[in-house]
Amino acid sequence: RLQMKLKETRQKKGLTQQELSVQSGINLSTIQKLERGANNLSGARFRTVLALYRALGSDVFIAAGMTEEEIRRKSL
Repeated sequence: RLQMKLKETRQKKGLTQQELSVQSGINLSTIQKLERGANNLSGARFRTVLALYRALGSDVFIAAGMTEEEIRRKSL
């Protein structure tokens, strides 16, 4: 389910996996693994979730089971 939310959010923004990789600074293979479910977004490193948030918006927090407030506190 989490990987589907990431894929859906990326597609809603009209981005390919490669474009998301460039915009977020996250390796293409990591994005592919997250979308396939090989890596779990809720277990991803904080900096990965933060980079995806910056590229995609708050839906990524919801997909990772985090609130925007939790992310703000961790990023300070």
